[in-house]
Amino acid sequence: MLTILGGGPAGLATGFYAQHAGYPFRILEAASRVGGNCVTEERDGFRFDRGAHRFHDKDQDITVDLLALLGDEMVRVSVPSAICTGGRFLRFPPSPRDLLAHLGPRRFAAAALLARLTTARADTFEAFATRAYGPSLARLFLLNYSEKLWGRPCAELSPRVSGGRLRGLQLSTLFTRANPNATHIDGAFYYPARGYGRIVERIAEVCGADTIRCGARVTRLLHDGKRLTHVDVNGGERLPVQRVAATLPLSAMVRALDPHPPDSVLALANQVTFRHVVLITWFLARPSVTPYATVYFPEPTTPVTRVSEPRNRSTLMAPPNHTSLVAEIPCSESDELWHESDDAIARTAAPALTALGWLRPGEVVGTAVVRLPHAYPVLTLDAERAAAELVRYLGRFDNLHLLGRNGLFHYGWLHTMMRMAKNLVAELPPSTVVRG
Repeated sequence: MLTILGGGPAGLATGFYAQHAGYPFRILEAASRVGGNCVTEERDGFRFDRGAHRFHDKDQDITVDLLALLGDEMVRVSVPSAICTGGRFLRFPPSPRDLLAHLGPRRFAAAALLARLTTARADTFEAFATRAYGPSLARLFLLNYSEKLWGRPCAELSPRVSGGRLRGLQLSTLFTRANPNATHIDGAFYYPARGYGRIVERIAEVCGADTIRCGARVTRLLHDGKRLTHVDVNGGERLPVQRVAATLPLSAMVRALDPHPPDSVLALANQVTFRHVVLITWFLARPSVTPYATVYFPEPTTPVTRVSEPRNRSTLMAPPNHTSLVAEIPCSESDELWHESDDAIARTAAPALTALGWLRPGEVVGTAVVRLPHAYPVLTLDAERAAAELVRYLGRFDNLHLLGRNGLFHYGWLHTMMRMAKNLVAELPPSTVVRG
């Protein structure tokens, strides 16, 4: 029996592949519903995701699995994204032609020269982004945005916070082609017609309702020094375990161990932190607002990091002649914003969108605020080193498998979570019980 801790995308994917392999499993989820932050909310006929999610065809095997699972529900969408700076919009990733139009010939030439000359070691995200785009454009498009998102200076962040986004997008490579008319890298992706949450809903259906237990908060992990022996649920119920796949936050896993780890290990857990996100959604009596899937706001003076328009992913995300805008503000648990009222949070985000003409008097027919805890692992260099030590420490338990964004303190997307799950199940030892 495989006990899966956490019913987010990584945990559900593990159950999905275990089901296909005939491996017995159960999923324990603390919340009242599965899906984590890959959930589609519905309010008064409007649908919106917990974040600007898209499924990119980066792993062919995983793409085939999801297309087979969702069938005609999964639609190929081609909608670009953009950066908003100085009230102007630049598609992202940018083509040389976009940059030429945005910067003008003089700044364009200077950026090209700096990008070619920049050879800094990429041992921090600041150095990594600077080497990719040159110092001026890196600051304008990437560094300011990243410092808002992670809440830390980019000189402290690991290059891994890019999640591979900058691979193949080095500005020096674009300029070397000497073709300012090169086409834009389009925003093609897959998206379920009724919202991204349909992916986890379908995966949960395949897992089966009898394998998933919600409202089951893991409070202790009992062990004998070599193996996990029991899981305590909700502080009172003790369940024996054989094999465990854990997607819970890495720091929470370490603190739940009983007997407790040494103080030095617990101190490392304190260095592993997560960024929360507050979503603010406005429902609008208006057919459309933007032509973009997602708009990024790098300027430090704007609290919002990105805004998505769900209707641009699928027309089923809003009633006819209506649309919605979903803004994201990252914060820490200690920040006042996290504890503000919904109305106060909406007032914080609204001015930036009002200034662009996106929110107009009389068109707002409703709002919704959703708080997303542990949305992103804060990948500072110190935290990355601490997480690696914690993963090594937990490796002493030979029946424990860590996976997922939180479980491995690893920034990635749904296809990477599903790949982890598929590989994990393929490597499990044979089970003595086969599901019918």
